[in-house]
Amino acid sequence: MSRSGIVFLTIISTIAGIVLVYVVDVPLPVVVSLGFGALCLIWLIVLLTLPWNVYFQAHALIHEIRVSRERGMTISPEREAEARRIAVRSAGPPSPPTWCRPPSSR
Repeated sequence: MSRSGIVFLTIISTIAGIVLVYVVDVPLPVVVSLGFGALCLIWLIVLLTLPWNVYFQAHALIHEIRVSRERGMTISPEREAEARRIAVRSAGPPSPPTWCRPPSSR
């Protein structure tokens, strides 16, 4: 989201909060709680979607590089190395060591 979009949403939510408090007579703690709840929901959405978007875009880029090379296009090796590095980093934590696994999965 762009900076102007964030400013716009901040202004709209502030106006909505003022209207709720002064016009509809909703208690201020309820409005503040709703605001913090919305902020937490937005944070969770960003926290869950952003890494997955990076992961899938990096793998899509690696596939596009492979297809482009098959068609004879020259791709810089640095770009492929960077895409692979991002794909590996965004894949999540490594699997636990064997001593942490149950005996049946060793």
